[in-house]
Amino acid sequence: MGDERGLFRLDGKVAVVTGASRGIGRVIAEALAAQGADLVLVSRREENLQQTRKRCEAAGRRVMCVGADLGAEGSEAIITKTVVSGFGRVDVLVNNAGISPVVVRAEKVTRAAWDDIIRTNLTGTFFVTQALAAIMVAQGGGSIVTMTSIGASRAIFGLAPYCASKAALDQLTRSLAFEWASVGVRVNAVAPAFVETDLNLKLREQGGRFARDALERTPLGRFARPEEVVGAVVYLASDAASYVTGHTLYVDGGWSTK
Repeated sequence: MGDERGLFRLDGKVAVVTGASRGIGRVIAEALAAQGADLVLVSRREENLQQTRKRCEAAGRRVMCVGADLGAEGSEAIITKTVVSGFGRVDVLVNNAGISPVVVRAEKVTRAAWDDIIRTNLTGTFFVTQALAAIMVAQGGGSIVTMTSIGASRAIFGLAPYCASKAALDQLTRSLAFEWASVGVRVNAVAPAFVETDLNLKLREQGGRFARDALERTPLGRFARPEEVVGAVVYLASDAASYVTGHTLYVDGGWSTK
């Protein structure tokens, strides 16, 4: 038998990770670095990326950082320019950046809040994907992994705009996979349930309906740790998933079984 572990290696590859300054994005970047990828790290504030950068460089990888807000028009041009000038290619894109407001009932959602979520989670993600996929097409292939959510397919109380944005990304994943399969670009998604991050720390500490419902709907009975999500991302990014495209891989503690 060969060394199956080599299927997951990313040596010689360049990966872009959005939302890489903390939480899931940070551990994804570290995992890709551990598998041999050089990195372009993206966050709204470039200075917030320095800890992630240091950890990835400690793995012997080359790392560049980009301060870009996906919700702002033209951010894809900034990211693309850095990728081209720094590495001349891109093999993996992990669309991790996203926002979610405080939990609020649908009848209280403002237009400004709706627009902000859709602009960042959906519109910004699409145009960054479009820009970097053009490089992948020109070089003959690549892998795109978008972080969606259990909320893309299951209702979550108080998160209607967020769930709508993630459901749209789920369908976008299938559409782009279909369009780009013939040019060697694979497009997949990872859909976690609730993960222990700084963004939801207050909600978890306060308990209440949101946290209680989330735990009751999760057969494993707990929130995920960020490092429990990265294996799915590495798999889809790597040659181990060379015949997988248009797929959403659930990392949800069994939530989708109910």
